[in-house]
Amino acid sequence: ADGENYGEIKFSLLRNAAVAGAAGTIVADLFRGPGVAVIYFAGALSGVAYLFLLGIKTDTLGSTDAKVGSNVSNLRFVFPALVLVGVALSNMMNGENPVSTPGIFTTVTPEQFGAAMIGFL
Repeated sequence: ADGENYGEIKFSLLRNAAVAGAAGTIVADLFRGPGVAVIYFAGALSGVAYLFLLGIKTDTLGSTDAKVGSNVSNLRFVFPALVLVGVALSNMMNGENPVSTPGIFTTVTPEQFGAAMIGFL
């Protein structure tokens, strides 16, 4: 019974994070436009992926699969950075570089960074 409840709670957390991400995407689109909404949505997806991989880590703690679970779940730290890399590359391909300092992340505006991180959270 406890394992069943645990599975339901895990699924509920993932579902609620996805629903909150979808709702936030709609709000971002209404107030900031589709460009920011897409970045917010990507951040929200990375947050759901983070939660899923965190669940793998907790599920494998203390088991024979602990090392594998830990290695796989550590990928969760990459997702927010991947969103920012995607935004930066998109900006570079579009020729947008609001800062004169060279570097990949200088193309990410504060608004884009905020949308990605708030979506992730």
